[in-house]
Amino acid sequence: MRFFKERKNDSKQLAVNKGFFNMMKLKSLLHIKITGLNQEKIFNKFLDLGIDIYNLNRDSHSTASFFISPKNLNKVKIILKQNQIIINNIKKFGWIKYYSTAIARLGILLGFILSIFLLIICNQFILNIRIYGNDKIKAVELVEFLNQNKIGNFTAKNFIDNDKLEFLIMQNFDEISMVSIIKKGTSLIINIKEKVLNSETEGDYKNIVSTCNGRLTYVKLIDGTLKKKEGDLIKEGDILVESYYLDSKGNKSQIKPKAEFKIEVWLEEKIIHYERTIVTEYTGREMKFRTVSLFGLELFNNHINNTYENYETKENYTRIENTFLPLIIKYTTVKELHFFERYMPFAEIKNNLMEESKQKALQKLNNNDIIKDERCTITQGTGFTVVSYLVIVDKELIYI
Repeated sequence: MRFFKERKNDSKQLAVNKGFFNMMKLKSLLHIKITGLNQEKIFNKFLDLGIDIYNLNRDSHSTASFFISPKNLNKVKIILKQNQIIINNIKKFGWIKYYSTAIARLGILLGFILSIFLLIICNQFILNIRIYGNDKIKAVELVEFLNQNKIGNFTAKNFIDNDKLEFLIMQNFDEISMVSIIKKGTSLIINIKEKVLNSETEGDYKNIVSTCNGRLTYVKLIDGTLKKKEGDLIKEGDILVESYYLDSKGNKSQIKPKAEFKIEVWLEEKIIHYERTIVTEYTGREMKFRTVSLFGLELFNNHINNTYENYETKENYTRIENTFLPLIIKYTTVKELHFFERYMPFAEIKNNLMEESKQKALQKLNNNDIIKDERCTITQGTGFTVVSYLVIVDKELIYI
């Protein structure tokens, strides 16, 4: 059975000749396997368009395979698609196979070289800071100190002088007795040793210091040198008793200070109420953007024009994990705001403000405080009112 229309003056043959397999080694060809009905129609269409078909082989009425030149591939795909013929497989033979293989291997080689190049570049920067040995000192404090000295992630290794940085840390952190810094890979490793405080020096011989503001109403000195007396006004941080005494010859001797105090303390809480205020509200509309950067260079963003007249912007940064490249993603959220003026007369919320100021003042009380008196005062101003609540308490402090 023939699958093509016979054409006059058609000198092209669609069968395999004796030298076909030798031609496959020298010429670029594509081997295509297809599935579909009415295949005679598409093969005749190939002849009409001058598309050469080599080594046609029909396994059944719905399957076939043949060879074509790579330059005709797009035309063949279009014709097959128009006739609902499915392409099952395409294989390359001849020079195109060797060329594709060489290009693929070259791409792998270039990718490998590029990866090595980027790895070498990344290895010149600090991508991670590790801190060990800290107990009382928070790691975030050390990181903030490093940032103040322009040292952080993506800082060039050559910029960091280990000896100089060790000296700076020792000078700025009294709690540290020893520090060692090394650069390992892309990490800056900081090992510190904190000072061990002498409990006798720091505890037993420590002065008694006021922890609040007020007036001394009772003083009983047991040991030490008294610095304040009854009736004196004191403030937080004042020394009440020093940790020494004078012997009969006037010589100072250290001693653990001991004393008892009662202090009259004023606990006050103020609330200012403005009758007219500008209120900010979220409208519920927002836009989210994303920016990807490498070494501070922006690689990608999906920004669109901000059409909000009033808005608030929040930014979060995230480092992409599972990759040796220091890729940073910045997430930006723009929320639309609405401003309006709100009028609230003081008379409508007077009782609420008085109760609120009272509760805030009472929250400052300690367990053993004794309330002596309570007062609430209201001061009117132009467009505003100040509500002040005062609690007078007796605070007992015993240092033994």
